[in-house]
Amino acid sequence: QEDHLVELAGVQEKQAKSEEEGARIGEEKRQLLGTINSMKAEGTKLRMELTNVGAELKTANTQLLAQKAEVEKLRKSQAILTKELADTKEEMAKQKELDQADKDSKDNI
Repeated sequence: QEDHLVELAGVQEKQAKSEEEGARIGEEKRQLLGTINSMKAEGTKLRMELTNVGAELKTANTQLLAQKAEVEKLRKSQAILTKELADTKEEMAKQKELDQADKDSKDNI
């Protein structure tokens, strides 16, 4: 019977160790699940931030394209005005020559 008691004590000790190991594994599992849930929440937050950044980038790109178009319009306007100015200067020079020729012909009379 003593052998039986020793065997029973060994079984009880193994059972206690097994229960401790089960509790430890359960605690690890709980902690890991908490970490996983935190990571999922962080992933969701990052996806939302990325979506916001994408929208901001799209808006900024649209504004940039509008500004580029405005700059191009201004460049075209500047080219037209530069040509008109050159044409006006040329006309003024021709008119000055005509005025001088007219004055010269009146002086000769």
